[in-house]
Amino acid sequence: MEKIRSSYNQSEIGLRIALTVTGSQEDRERSNFDALCSLYGLKPEHFRANVEAQREAYVLVGFRPNARKRPVLLQRVRDGQQFVFPKVVLEQLYPR
Repeated sequence: MEKIRSSYNQSEIGLRIALTVTGSQEDRERSNFDALCSLYGLKPEHFRANVEAQREAYVLVGFRPNARKRPVLLQRVRDGQQFVFPKVVLEQLYPR
């Protein structure tokens, strides 16, 4: 705890927190994918799977669960840029 200041009409409390992040970015992406993939009808093996959409090669990197219209996150292989797609793309890429 840093310090506490107080006066008749105002009080302030200073607090400093240090966080340590463990694991790599890919580990976090993988665990998020594993947790959400069943909601979209996929399996954990589909993480970073190569797919083709709109005549481009992509890899499936994750989901945006709060996005209503475009929850699928694909990364273009050519330059690594990420794009969002509607859920219907999964049905086209991974037919049941």
